[in-house]
Amino acid sequence: MKAVPRPRTGDTPLISVLMVARNSAAFIADALSSARRQTIDDIEIVVVDDGSTDDTFRIALEHARDDARVRLFTGPGRGLSAVRNTSLRHARGAFGAILDSDDLLHPRHLELLLERLRQFEAHVAVANMVSFVDETHPASSLFAAGPDWRYDRVIEHVEFVQSGTSDADEPSLGYLKPLFSLDFLRAKRLSYNEDIRIGEDFDLLDRALECGATLAYSAAPTYFYRRHEQSTSHRLQARDVEALLEADRPHTDAAVARAARKRRYALKTELAHIEAVEAIKRRALAKAAAACRDRPAVLRRLLGSAFEGITRRAAKLGSRIAGRLLPSRGQIALVIGTPPTKESSERLASCLRQRNLPVKRVDPKSYREAVELGQIARPIGLIVTCDDLAAESAPFALRPGTPVCEWRANRLHEVTHLVTS
Repeated sequence: MKAVPRPRTGDTPLISVLMVARNSAAFIADALSSARRQTIDDIEIVVVDDGSTDDTFRIALEHARDDARVRLFTGPGRGLSAVRNTSLRHARGAFGAILDSDDLLHPRHLELLLERLRQFEAHVAVANMVSFVDETHPASSLFAAGPDWRYDRVIEHVEFVQSGTSDADEPSLGYLKPLFSLDFLRAKRLSYNEDIRIGEDFDLLDRALECGATLAYSAAPTYFYRRHEQSTSHRLQARDVEALLEADRPHTDAAVARAARKRRYALKTELAHIEAVEAIKRRALAKAAAACRDRPAVLRRLLGSAFEGITRRAAKLGSRIAGRLLPSRGQIALVIGTPPTKESSERLASCLRQRNLPVKRVDPKSYREAVELGQIARPIGLIVTCDDLAAESAPFALRPGTPVCEWRANRLHEVTHLVTS
């Protein structure tokens, strides 16, 4: 069964962007704007508000009044998977694309995912993503950064399941937000498992692949994942892991079954780690010691967590000391890449001097690392991109509120297609 668009009539859109929301007032306007600015406009945006107590519903309603493609519904109040199923039931498109209410889409996200579906005759497509923290913190990173993730390809079922082990070297592919054929899901009677709160996309795709789905991967990082303290994925609890273990199911392929057993073992280790942490908090040291004895990986995780905590506290202390000792300086222009000629480079420098913006140049392949390592300590007033990679992916995730310009034909061109906070 190929994932090709079914004939459309009347109000049937090509793609349904599926968004669930709960108390996302701080982020949902940006998320909706990024969906509304897609290069594919034959879409609907299905928003299911699940009992928000802040302004989430009001903000979504304003977007629905401005754009008839936005459709707003109320959720069942039974957890994330139940809300996702509500959005599936309201979807009218041939395809469904997941967008969380605190994340952002590159304007070509849906376009490129649809291209991958057609290129590989697939039923599901996922895109690489950039994770960022917030509008002021400079840290951002590419989710899948190894050499195997630099080109478009099909992800086999066994590779997908192998990635779900928490100690795997490769990224956990269940975090990538899918675009899937709704016809395929309905034909196979697939929906989200409402007994699990975390890992719902992994579980659904695992079952889809077991039913014969093909999974395509788009290397362009067109999904922007916002990490913050309220993120559901940052609050893994024992009951979440127990639910994932309960949801585990047999696999017909022998290699996939072996990968699933390794994932199950990793989940049991994660559960033991969570229980050991809770035991330490309760000062039940004997129980924590027993967990470490039974599973040595738990001790390694505890030591790793302690080291990370010390490192974070030291970094914060260093930042505060530096803020007090170093004099305040003005903004700079962060130039990503190099103009094609020496003359063009000189013209760019002259243009930025007229704006009183000193230049800091970084290579497009390492600019995120440069920022994260503190090599760019001064405030960034303007981002200038000199190549397609930088212009197409992460500038506004690096500094979401900072203006972005492209240097083309010896002129600065303001980038208006990128959504900024």
